[in-house]
Amino acid sequence: MRFLAIFAAAVVLTPLAALAQTDREDVDRAACAELVKSFSLIETTADSTIEDIDAGCRVTNVFAGTSSYNRYRIGSATLTAPDLFTRDLKDALPSELDLAITGFQIAPDTGSLLNNYIIENQSEPLNIHLSYRWDKAAQTAELTDLSVTSPGYGSFRIEGRLSEIDLDRFVDAAADFPGAIDAVTVEIVNARFFSAMTVPALLGLLPYDSDPRPLVADYKKAAIAFIAALPTDNMADESKAALGALVESFPRMEGDYVVQMRADPPLALTTLTGGNPAEITGLIARMQISAEHTPAVQP
Repeated sequence: MRFLAIFAAAVVLTPLAALAQTDREDVDRAACAELVKSFSLIETTADSTIEDIDAGCRVTNVFAGTSSYNRYRIGSATLTAPDLFTRDLKDALPSELDLAITGFQIAPDTGSLLNNYIIENQSEPLNIHLSYRWDKAAQTAELTDLSVTSPGYGSFRIEGRLSEIDLDRFVDAAADFPGAIDAVTVEIVNARFFSAMTVPALLGLLPYDSDPRPLVADYKKAAIAFIAALPTDNMADESKAALGALVESFPRMEGDYVVQMRADPPLALTTLTGGNPAEITGLIARMQISAEHTPAVQP
């Protein structure tokens, strides 16, 4: 599940870079097939369809991957952006974009049709959605939705607002990517699903040659103490209890959660990626945070 989620994120983000680097001068609206070809991760077959739609493209039954074993099926992907086919997008990103992917699942080509069929049927398909709006003049961006959903199992969703943001810098993959966080909302439906995506990566950061359980217990204790010590002006006691429940249930997290964070003044993205834990902790303590927890229904 973790590798599926990581590759899903790559499939979502790679088209953005490809869009920004594709020269669409003198391109007409029949260019969806060429646009798909520009995405090196995408593989089409005889069953694939590529359709021109209003302000965008829709593809069905395609594969994405870097090799025959690292390969995933996409049932349908719809990409729309008002300025998708304008020449102004050279070396830039669309000012508004919506990308919806359904039926994203593991689909390696093992050389055996039977094995391929078995593996695909053991994989839970994911639905992925990315939607944003960017006002270049005002340097503000709304991440209206970034979500990963496994129907009938759970979902993870982020929305947020950024200021002082220049998405053109995304093309350059600059280390000093500009921008600041004004507000972020995280919604988790069935934290077990969230655990499957995130916990293996987090535990992988621990020393490989020692028992991780004492370290996990110490980190949990420290995190809960940090939450409890936050001023009630920053986080109410009810929210502390909700966030504490999430930490306490690690690594087998349960229940549903909604966490909202607001920063005034906004937090610069570069300060959050600076690698200074003390500074990051201080910045978090400056935010207004609310959290809600709905316990899992026990059978």
